[in-house]
Amino acid sequence: MPSKVVLILGRFTPERKAVLGAIREKVRQFKYVPVLFDFKPLSSQTTVETVSTLARMSRFVIADLTDAKSILQELQAIVPVSPSVVVQPLLLAFQEEPGMFDFFRRFPWVLDTQTRCFKENVLYLSGRRSSSVGVLGRLRHAVFTLALTICFSEVDQPQEDNAFSLSPAIHTSFYPEVMCAHCIVPTWDRHYLLHLEIDKDPSLVTMYDRDGKKVVEGRVTVQGAARISLRAAGATQGGRIVAAGGATMADGSNQYFIAEIGATGQTVQAIHLGDFSPQQVCTASDGTVWALGYNQRSNDSAEADTNILRHYDFANGLLGGYVSLRSLSAARDAVLLVESPHESSLRCEKDRVSLLFWSASHSVAQYVVVNTSSQEVVCWRVIAPFAEAKANGFAVTDDGEVFVSLTGWSDSESTMRHGLYKLQATTGKAVVTLIPVGGTVTAFKCHDCGHALPDGTFLELYGADGDELVVRRTGDGWGLAWAKVSMPASRPD
Repeated sequence: MPSKVVLILGRFTPERKAVLGAIREKVRQFKYVPVLFDFKPLSSQTTVETVSTLARMSRFVIADLTDAKSILQELQAIVPVSPSVVVQPLLLAFQEEPGMFDFFRRFPWVLDTQTRCFKENVLYLSGRRSSSVGVLGRLRHAVFTLALTICFSEVDQPQEDNAFSLSPAIHTSFYPEVMCAHCIVPTWDRHYLLHLEIDKDPSLVTMYDRDGKKVVEGRVTVQGAARISLRAAGATQGGRIVAAGGATMADGSNQYFIAEIGATGQTVQAIHLGDFSPQQVCTASDGTVWALGYNQRSNDSAEADTNILRHYDFANGLLGGYVSLRSLSAARDAVLLVESPHESSLRCEKDRVSLLFWSASHSVAQYVVVNTSSQEVVCWRVIAPFAEAKANGFAVTDDGEVFVSLTGWSDSESTMRHGLYKLQATTGKAVVTLIPVGGTVTAFKCHDCGHALPDGTFLELYGADGDELVVRRTGDGWGLAWAKVSMPASRPD
C-alpha cells in the first residue's frame, strides 16, 4: 500500500508558524499524514540520518528553501538515492534559490520550484507543472495539484453578470502624427501622450496633451555619446518628460540612463544606471523615478543584481531594488518578460507602484504592488478569463481602481476576443478577480476580421487620466477616447 506520509522540511521562525500550519492543514485535507521537520540553522549528522529515514517512508517531500540553506544538506541525503520520492521545493516570492540548488534539477523526481507570497502570514503558492508520464508522472502531477490547491483554494471565478460598464466617450482627441497603422504605439502617462521616434530619431521624444496639442519635443543628450536610443518615457506631475534608454559611447561602450527633459526640450538632469537597462519608467508623487528593466550581466554572473524594479532619485541615485527576475522565471531568456511592453507594464501612483506581468511563453501572469511608504511587496496570481488571452493595456485610476485590457486569438475556435476587465486584488487571497466591464467583451469569427466592427467596439486600453480611462474603440479613427467605468453601489467581495 502506498505511503500516506508527507515529509515537510523547512526552517520556520516563530513569527512564521502560520505558514507551517497552512501547509500541514492543506496536506491533511488531501488525506495525507504530514510529518513536520523544522530545522535549526545547524544540523547534526543524526538529524541528517533521521530525515533520510523519514523521506524513504514518505509518499513525497515538501521542502521549503526560504531562509533555510541548511536544507540542501538534507536534500543531498535524500534526492540522489530515493528516485521514488518526489520532492516539491517551495520558495518565498522574490527570493532566489540557493546557489547550489542547480545540482538537484538534474533529477526528474524534483519538481519545479513553486514561489509563494505572504500577506498577513497567509501562505500562497504559484507555479507551473513539468510534463511527465507513467507512475512517477502521475505522482508528480498529484504533488503539483496539491501545491496549486494550497494557492487556489480561495480563488474567485470571474463574474460575467456584474454592474460595471464603460460610459460613452466623454472626450475624444486625434493624434495624426503619432497614431497610424504603422506607427510606434505611444504611451499615456499623467495626462499626457508620449511618443518615441524610434524608427526616425531614437533620441527624440514628443509630448502631447489630451487635446492633441504638442506640448514638448525633447532630445536627450549624453556627453561623449555616438548614438542615443530611448526605450521608454513618462511624464512628471509638473508636465516634464522623463526618458530612459542607452547610449553608445565613442569608445564602443554602453551607458544606460534616465534623463529629465524640461519645458524647452533640453536635458535638465540625468542618472547613470551602470549595467541596468531600463525598459519602462514612471515618476512618483515625490519626484523620484521608478524603472523596470534588467541587469545586462544577469546571465553572466551569479553575483549580479537581478532586481528588475529599481527606485531612483536624481540627487542621490539608486534608492532601492525590488522583484528578482529569477523569482518570475528561471529561464535564461526571462529578460524578454521585461523587454516586451506587451508582457510587462509599470504604473506609478500616489502611494504605490504597480506592475503587471503577462506572458504565455513564460507561464507568468502576476500582479505586483510595492507600497512606497513601507517598501512592502505583495503579489497576486492572475488567471485568464479565456484561452490564449494576452494583456494589451494596463491602467490605474487616481482613486486606485485597476483595469487591464485583454485580447486573444483562438486557433481552435477561429475567434478573436477583446475585453476590458477590472482587476480586483483582495488581501488574504492569492489570486485576483477579473471582472468584465459590461459592453466591452466581444468575440468574432475570423471571417469578420476583415470587416468593420460595430462602432464602439472596445479595442485597447492606453492608461488612466484621473478617474477616466483612455481607450481606443472602433469609430474613433486613429484617435483616443476618454470614458468612465461606472461602479456598482456595492462592490463584489
